[in-house]
Amino acid sequence: MKVALISHPDKIQQKPDFPPIGIAYLGAVAKADGHETLLFDAGQKSVEMILDELKGFKPDFIGVTCWTINRETVWALCEKLKVALPDVFLALGGSHSSLFPAHIFAKTHASAVAIGEGEETLRELLNALATGGDLKAIDGLALRNPDGSAFLTAKRKRIDNLDTIPFPDYRGFKDFNIDDYNGFPGLPRPTAPIISSRGCVFDCSYCSSVAFWGNCWRGRSADNILREIEWLVKDIGARSIYFFDDNFTVRKERVIEVCEGIKAMNLGIKWACCSHVRLVNQELLQKMADAGCVGIDFGVESGSNKILRQINKKQTREDIEKAFAAAHAVGINPRAYLMVGNTGETS
Repeated sequence: MKVALISHPDKIQQKPDFPPIGIAYLGAVAKADGHETLLFDAGQKSVEMILDELKGFKPDFIGVTCWTINRETVWALCEKLKVALPDVFLALGGSHSSLFPAHIFAKTHASAVAIGEGEETLRELLNALATGGDLKAIDGLALRNPDGSAFLTAKRKRIDNLDTIPFPDYRGFKDFNIDDYNGFPGLPRPTAPIISSRGCVFDCSYCSSVAFWGNCWRGRSADNILREIEWLVKDIGARSIYFFDDNFTVRKERVIEVCEGIKAMNLGIKWACCSHVRLVNQELLQKMADAGCVGIDFGVESGSNKILRQINKKQTREDIEKAFAAAHAVGINPRAYLMVGNTGETS
């Protein structure tokens, strides 16, 4: 089958920070199964450019990522896909699609929505479409009923061994060049993204992580992570790495093993990651700094202990101050994600 995958479109066409790693993973899975794939970074290409290329490619299947933010850009893209390629099977995925499949069917002509983790779901969906299989037998799908409502198939089991997933297929993007991305502030360009784990050990009230990945944390092996880092540097041309994990430092032993591996490879890279203020200490941060870590992002959200309790953040103002001081002490630049407008906040 010919498979086209499109990342969430931006309202304004501009240089993105990173290539869309989600559809690059899905593209790698589809390609490994023998499908002809074409990936689109809708942050770099206008809808008109995408449509022109799709008409020439003549796909059998189109998958589109949908987030909650700027979701109206997805509605607009799908409306134009309906006019230009009305007979192509359209499926949506991503966080908004997974949590609100009925909304997807109300706003687009999509035939299916992938719920949560998409690699195995896509593999089975493409196989069923190619062979005339029963879509209702595929776990992890929402299918459009004749009246436009959603039929939910059985919940899909999580992928236990993340090492079995192929590395993202960045070459699936036409004329891909890692230099076409802004990267991460404070890191040498170009910067490549990497996801070394899925899920989170916390359950903050505002976050979609648990709903999307499940109430657990799964990590790739240090060896698998290090092989991808080497590939990103030597084959893709990255000079730095940004870990997109919700919490990179959940398992300290794994972090230390990755740090030791980075030093042993002697690639000269810098990197940054995300974490929770209660999942670091100065000893661990020192090992990270020695391996090239120069930045760490924390979900601070608020300086009020009352608000932190209210959003189930599992941290205090004292925890935040301690983590930031420890990062500064070893030369790592800490950044804070902040929220405004929580219930009970005052000006």
